Amino acid sequence: MANTSARSEIFSGTYLLHFHTVATDGQLTIPDYFEYARARRLDRLIWLEHIRRRPTYDVPAWIETVRQMSAETGVASVIGFEAKILPDGSLDISPEHLRVSGVVGIAEHGFRGTEDELEAALSTAFEQSREFQDRGGTVIWVHPGLSLSRKGVLEKERERYLRLLHRAEDHGVWLERNSRYRLMTEETAGLVRPESVVIGADAHSFEDLERHSRASATDEHR
Repeated sequence: MANTSARSEIFSGTYLLHFHTVATDGQLTIPDYFEYARARRLDRLIWLEHIRRRPTYDVPAWIETVRQMSAETGVASVIGFEAKILPDGSLDISPEHLRVSGVVGIAEHGFRGTEDELEAALSTAFEQSREFQDRGGTVIWVHPGLSLSRKGVLEKERERYLRLLHRAEDHGVWLERNSRYRLMTEETAGLVRPESVVIGADAHSFEDLERHSRASATDEHR
């Protein structure tokens, strides 16, 4: 199933997707990102802050700060979180925080099971994401394949990797072409539907933002 136009609206115009603040492991504050967006005349910030079912930071206060800064600066924001996938295919985010999210990123880079267990967990997560999507939410598989890459088996598991990419897009899950890791090569991106791919920064610092800007400019001119 392809992504619907309704879910595509957040990726219209100019935007920054996937970045982290000092609330978790980032070096930048919420105002830093709004200043960056205003300086570059971005239409929208699409947040994907780290989260767990038991967060280490005050999530309501974090959300309120984002909303206040959005109102003050005129830069639109979509509240979202990056959640790790658990062995049973559920995500490490509470129902309460999922309800206030407009977008959620499925992250598998910390998965410790076998490749078969990873495939089963991701398949379950993609299937279960339909309820969130039906409520108008957007689901993204962020830096897809990072766990396989870190284990040194991405090339060996290429068939499985491609199978999971296709399974994700068939369930309406976006595939992030992550400018930090760049695992989804131009060749790989050519094997999935273009309308299923979105560019994400995975930024933690100003240096990451500059790297993302350079990478995006290179992709646009190919």
